[in-house]
Amino acid sequence: MFCQISCLPYLLVLHLDVYRLKGDIELLPFPKLQKLEQLTIRVVELDDGVLALTSLVEACPNLQRLIMKLSCFREGKTNREVRQMAKKLHQRLEVVEIGEYHGGTSDFELAMYFIQNCVALKKLVIKPLMNFGLATNEMMEEKNGAIYRAQQQLEPRMPDGVELVIL
Repeated sequence: MFCQISCLPYLLVLHLDVYRLKGDIELLPFPKLQKLEQLTIRVVELDDGVLALTSLVEACPNLQRLIMKLSCFREGKTNREVRQMAKKLHQRLEVVEIGEYHGGTSDFELAMYFIQNCVALKKLVIKPLMNFGLATNEMMEEKNGAIYRAQQQLEPRMPDGVELVIL
């Protein structure tokens, strides 16, 4: 589909919705989006395959802001071993926002990918999971648990000069 869009080389802002992403599939290479500065991705994730989207980020060498809105229903394994990604430095990405962070393995891997690969990273914003199907007190317990996991997982790994914001 991307190859058929003639304005790709000129895009500055792109919003994508991705459905049924699985960890055991490989995405086709994305065309280079040379001028893209802001990317918003909403992922309805049915497996722990959100790291497959890093190839899209790598296709955007001038990306400065990335907003990822992850779905709140995940069927992937949360207690599996953390995978190590190949180091592919991104020179311009300054702000990364990960929404619906619950603190599972796939969330942690994703955050660590950006911490380890974004040379210009200034701010990592984490918005914890909010499951509105729960009663108010259960929802707050779940949110507080996600905040606690984000703090425990990410604060010790934040490089100097990078601000961690947990909302």
